[in-house]
Amino acid sequence: MKIYFTILCILCFLSCHNPNNKEIAQNKVEDYIININKKSNYKPILFGELDSAFTSVKHTKLYKEYNQRRGAFEAMEILSKQYTDIYSEDEVKSNKEQEMHFQAICDSLESAFTPKFIGWKIQHIYKYKNSKSEDVVDNHIFFLDKEKQNVIKDEQVYTNLPYNTYFQDTVFYGIKK
Repeated sequence: MKIYFTILCILCFLSCHNPNNKEIAQNKVEDYIININKKSNYKPILFGELDSAFTSVKHTKLYKEYNQRRGAFEAMEILSKQYTDIYSEDEVKSNKEQEMHFQAICDSLESAFTPKFIGWKIQHIYKYKNSKSEDVVDNHIFFLDKEKQNVIKDEQVYTNLPYNTYFQDTVFYGIKK
């Protein structure tokens, strides 16, 4: 009789399952996809691990500005190699120096930046029907607030990948660790 009572108590305890943090995040992401993004026939495929999310220097206005300038000089360097008759040696040298200058500023901003905890992130791959009623796969990283109550933003990894293409190479299109 004691054994039955013990087993019954264990079963009752296990049935009072409280969702863990990952399950809470998954539910919020699913609600976001269904209610906000209005994806028809949403079907989850895979969730990544729940991880801490921090601010990034690469999202600051100053870093973006200097990195864009660096990229412009990098592009001019590539063009100068393709069109050698248009650019003089001095212009090529000056462009390279400018690129290195802006890269040094970006490096300095990165080293001085202190990331701050902003909440949580979880990667999710899911299937749905697009506007042509084709099965497609999306892969996004969803960011949740500190309390895991709201999705505050999402970053697209890829979108509208044909469902059959995804399943031909799930390792390549899957979640990278």
